[in-house]
Amino acid sequence: MSSEESSRPVVQLGVSRAIITPPVGIPLMGTLRDALSDDVQDDLTITALYLSNGATALAIAACDLIRVSTPTADAVRTRVAAASTIPFGNIFLNASHTHAVPAPPDWYEYDGELDNSMRLAVERYYGLVEDQMVAAIVHAMTAAQPGRLGAGLGAVRIGVNRREFLPDGTAALGENPLGPLDPTVTVVRFDDMRGSPVAVLFHHACHPDVLGPKCRLISPDYVGAARRTVEAISGCPALFLQGAAGDIDPRCGIVNPPDGVDALVRLGSELGCEVGRVYHTINTTRVRDRRVAWPGTLSAVTGWNYTDVANRPVSTFSAGSRSFDMPLRELPPLTEAERMLDEAERQLSELESRSSMLSDRLRARRRVAWARMQREAVRLLRPSQIQFEMGGFVLDDLAFIGCPAELFVEIGLRIKDASPVAVTMVSGYTNGCHFYVPTRAAFAEGGYEIESHRNYLQPAGPTPDWEDILTERAAGLLSDLLHGALHPTSVGSASPSS
Repeated sequence: MSSEESSRPVVQLGVSRAIITPPVGIPLMGTLRDALSDDVQDDLTITALYLSNGATALAIAACDLIRVSTPTADAVRTRVAAASTIPFGNIFLNASHTHAVPAPPDWYEYDGELDNSMRLAVERYYGLVEDQMVAAIVHAMTAAQPGRLGAGLGAVRIGVNRREFLPDGTAALGENPLGPLDPTVTVVRFDDMRGSPVAVLFHHACHPDVLGPKCRLISPDYVGAARRTVEAISGCPALFLQGAAGDIDPRCGIVNPPDGVDALVRLGSELGCEVGRVYHTINTTRVRDRRVAWPGTLSAVTGWNYTDVANRPVSTFSAGSRSFDMPLRELPPLTEAERMLDEAERQLSELESRSSMLSDRLRARRRVAWARMQREAVRLLRPSQIQFEMGGFVLDDLAFIGCPAELFVEIGLRIKDASPVAVTMVSGYTNGCHFYVPTRAAFAEGGYEIESHRNYLQPAGPTPDWEDILTERAAGLLSDLLHGALHPTSVGSASPSS
């Protein structure tokens, strides 16, 4: 897609940013932690973008968080819908998935290990984060002005497939250079009517976990370095949307201190420079028009006249979300669930009876918490399904699909291949995050992601059918958005996920 072909004129657009850096000393997410945070590497932010053509309005908030929980997403979207003209289903909260941040209260890992004041601190922090999400989106709407947008594509290889297979055939979280990867970088430039920059959106798929679980820094990871680079080049706020990064880790690996900061700056700068390169190929206001020639002494000299881009409205602008039931694996019999809980409690008791690392006890407590949840689900005869919300938008030949899960990159690639829209951004970590969604083939191979519902404190995980179902659902949603066929009650009024 050339920059001239990708230029899009008039919409109403606005951008706003909030700083959400927590206080030093707050516990960071991850059951491999042995200490609390002790410094800030870079500020955490929420950057909100508002778009409208008068008939349709939508908002995207890019958040430097490990995860926006489903209850938080539903609460924020409900509050924004009440305070604005943006429907619930047209609000997309995307978490970058940086690991150097506190976990949400419903994912908290330190009960029994830290004083209850720490849990209260995390709860207060996330209460403020929720308020800042609402404020940023509403402020972006109130700051909206007429503008233009254009899109372009680039490519980087800052990531590597992480599903490494050991000599005995078992899967490990490592490096698989021959595994699937999506190097695509999608860049969307938003300008005012004079062509001056207002915002840059960039989309890529790679886990922001350069900083290892032994690092004590609060950080947006490589995303922050990339964003700073883009903003230095463009002179306007930039927001990063995480892609389908479930099985993609940074090329440098997870780096122990003190080398992690240097590694994240290198990778982030590489990504940011590619975004900047693509950004400068997009011209929303002036394009080459007519070639001219002047006689020379030995040869004719040619040049170009430029002309204004026609001031026309976007032809296709639609957004919405749908919720549907997705199958889960069957729960075990009650006797097996109780056996698993007994074993988890026994292991925790053994660790507590002797001096052990905090990280060992955190992992043991997580196993107990999950086993209790599973047993309760078996006792209550929970149905073997979960409500799943998929949302998205179409702006002419640019589209977005957001899902509340850690999608494997192959699923993102399949959705893009099946999309009826020329350029499609596929994002996990959007409006919640239930667990990993591996490919059908990965289920046969095994590995951490297959059982990730345990770490996510879900009684049961997805089935191998999810890859095909989500691909089909995404293509259908995009087709309906493209052709204006999404049912009116579904556009902007998706039922909150459970």
